[in-house]
Amino acid sequence: MNFDTTLLILVAALLAAVLYGPVYQIFRALKIVDTPDWRKYNYKAVPLGGGFLMVLVLLMSIVVSLVLYQKGVDNELLILLLGGLALFIMGIIDDLYVMRASLKLIVQIIVGALTLLGSDILLNNFHGLFGVYDIGQMGAWMLTLIYLVVFMNMFNLIDGIDGLATGVALTALIFVLSAFEMTYDVSLSVFICHLIGVLIVLYVRNHMPKKMYLGDSGSVTLGYLVGVLVLHNLAISEITFPVINYIQYGPVYAMVLFWYPLMDLGRVFVLRLLQRESPFMPDRRHFHHRLVDRGYAHLTVSLIVMWLTLCLELFSFFLSKFLSVNALFLVMFGLTAMIAYLVFLKPTSETDAPD
Repeated sequence: MNFDTTLLILVAALLAAVLYGPVYQIFRALKIVDTPDWRKYNYKAVPLGGGFLMVLVLLMSIVVSLVLYQKGVDNELLILLLGGLALFIMGIIDDLYVMRASLKLIVQIIVGALTLLGSDILLNNFHGLFGVYDIGQMGAWMLTLIYLVVFMNMFNLIDGIDGLATGVALTALIFVLSAFEMTYDVSLSVFICHLIGVLIVLYVRNHMPKKMYLGDSGSVTLGYLVGVLVLHNLAISEITFPVINYIQYGPVYAMVLFWYPLMDLGRVFVLRLLQRESPFMPDRRHFHHRLVDRGYAHLTVSLIVMWLTLCLELFSFFLSKFLSVNALFLVMFGLTAMIAYLVFLKPTSETDAPD
């Protein structure tokens, strides 16, 4: 991380810190708040201004960067911004009036499809994973669209305790930024720096008085932004990591980077379907609910997930020097599943039975 990168992160963090108080007061005055209920941990109404602050700071930071670098907004960044804004508006409506899950899914599919139409970031080659290489244009379109919709909802589903969604995103974006910096992709690298800056402030303030939640407007938008940035990351054709084959092992690295939300999402959806419930119906079956119910603080749970993600990603880099892509996938999938069980699901007492 060079001086320019650090400066960009600090600029965005400073903007977010300055604007945090006013945004908090505005959302509180407008009563755009998250009210307590049986599945939530907040005991009073909490403003849902985190998503608005994130979008506002990103837009302001981009303007500052355009002035400093004297460079226009390129196609990739423009599409990312437009898609994020569309989902943010949908999320605001959902925070205010509660949209039907089917309608939200339709909007997400449309935004995802338009994103793919305007950019060249299809998941069209698995580089030998599962023995699969090129999967063709139609297969790549379907797979990438499903991937984007999953990401949009994944961060929304783990945004159940303070700092978890922002913490997972921060950990992932640090690795993504490292790859972008090595390819000299200035536009997206600058955007990631701004996103990291505002997420740092949101993460820290989430564990302090006068906190704000991301809301659906923030969590869905954040999932989309991170998902598209990872797609760009996987589409990199030339990268100069000295010790790892990033192109071939990229899909496995991405799986490990998001092991927690993927494991949690898969488990919860299966449980809901087995009990003939809507997979989109909120409940308290998530991994983080189990740890909080055992007495762990929200900060502790988020730090556990971030620390495990960091260690697992670095371990996957190390193993990729010795294992084939398929062997690495099997080892890391088994390891993350075992950790998920031991840390989050294994009963610690007779009353702490698994779901």
